[in-house]
Amino acid sequence: MQSSCAIATGGCIGQQLVPLQERHLALLRPWRAVDVLQPYARLRLDILSATRLMPGDIGGTSDPFVEVYVDDELTHTGPVRNFTLNPKWNWSVELEVYSVLAHVQVRVLDK
Repeated sequence: MQSSCAIATGGCIGQQLVPLQERHLALLRPWRAVDVLQPYARLRLDILSATRLMPGDIGGTSDPFVEVYVDDELTHTGPVRNFTLNPKWNWSVELEVYSVLAHVQVRVLDK
């Protein structure tokens, strides 16, 4: 099946598109682009494990967990693994990314 594209709307026929007027507003106010535009991409992070972490507790162990940030905004927090320096999370998270220039950070912290 061949798809046809409509140049006037900026996308292919049959896709749900954001009206051009709303896209124009997003360009004028980029901080509101998340409210107006569809996600640029979906990113899946598989956070498996860490090894040889620094001890964070007095007993020489740590209670590590993971925080995921997109553009300096906390989006997800992973489970805590108690009393270990070699945690295994086997945890997956999907992020919606709204810009090619988005900055994704994964931080491992001690509870």
